[in-house]
Amino acid sequence: MSNLYNTSIIDSEHHFSSDTGDKYVVYFIESKIYQKSQFGQREEVKIYHIGFSRDKNYNSVIRFDRKVRDTILSIYMNFIEAHPDDAFIYICDNDDRRARHRSITFGSWFNDYKPSTPLFRCNFNSSETTLYVSLVMVSSNPLKHFYMDAFEYTLKDLYN
Repeated sequence: MSNLYNTSIIDSEHHFSSDTGDKYVVYFIESKIYQKSQFGQREEVKIYHIGFSRDKNYNSVIRFDRKVRDTILSIYMNFIEAHPDDAFIYICDNDDRRARHRSITFGSWFNDYKPSTPLFRCNFNSSETTLYVSLVMVSSNPLKHFYMDAFEYTLKDLYN
């Protein structure tokens, strides 16, 4: 028995259903953050937004499904390993005021998963906003500090 759900790719999105009937979509969106250029201008930096959505089967009992976590992380890791010199952001949705919980869960998923490619992850939390966002990349990424600086610059620029 596999520890992953079977997935299908539709329009570059990965789709799968859990044993309880919940439907998941895992996606990657090319996005931009910014850095300050040597001339004081804002320059665009390509980055990927990684995320997933769930269409819940409300007849099911809420329980932790390790196969969901493992399937999502497997999709993420395959994409990250195929793009070792890129960086990825994960923004926790706060529509239901559970962004902090999502951030903690996302962090524990990566800590528990122990991928073969070591990852670097940093967070941005501000007292001025309820934004929980993570920057994720391969630890050996030669542009790690460049992405970290651009990430911090972009978020400070947005919230100052």
